[in-house]
Amino acid sequence: MFIGLIFIFWDILHVLFSYVVILSLKQTWPLFGVTVGILLFVSGFYKYRTFKFGYVIPSATLTGMGIWYSFFSFKIIKKPFLTVASNLGPIFMLVIAILLVVLFLVQQRHKEFVLSDDETGTFSDEDEEIGKIEE
Repeated sequence: MFIGLIFIFWDILHVLFSYVVILSLKQTWPLFGVTVGILLFVSGFYKYRTFKFGYVIPSATLTGMGIWYSFFSFKIIKKPFLTVASNLGPIFMLVIAILLVVLFLVQQRHKEFVLSDDETGTFSDEDEEIGKIEE
C-alpha cells in the first residue's frame, strides 16, 4: 500500500508542478520527501490502527527534512544552505543525539510503542514457506 500511494501522489505532484503551477524539479524536490513522510505515517496508522514509533519517527524525520529543505529551495530562507548547515550543523547533531537517547528511554518504559519482531515484516516466515514448497 505504501509504495502504491507514493507512486500515485508523486504522479499527482509531477502533473501539478509540470502543467498547472509551472515549477522546476530543482525547486520542488523536497516536497517529494514530505509526501513520503506523510504517506509512511498514513500507512503505519492504517496497518496498526495506532501510532507506532517504527513509523512515526521515520515519518516525522522525512517530513521535517523535506520542509527544512523546502525553505531553501523556495528561497524562504535567503542565506545559502552551506552557510546555515556549517553554522547550525553541530547544534543539529547534538539535538538529534539527545532525541535518540530520549526515544530509547521512552521505549524502555513503554514496550507497546515498539514494533515486535513479528510486526516488522521480516522475511523469516516467507523463507519457511519457500522451504516447505521446495521439499
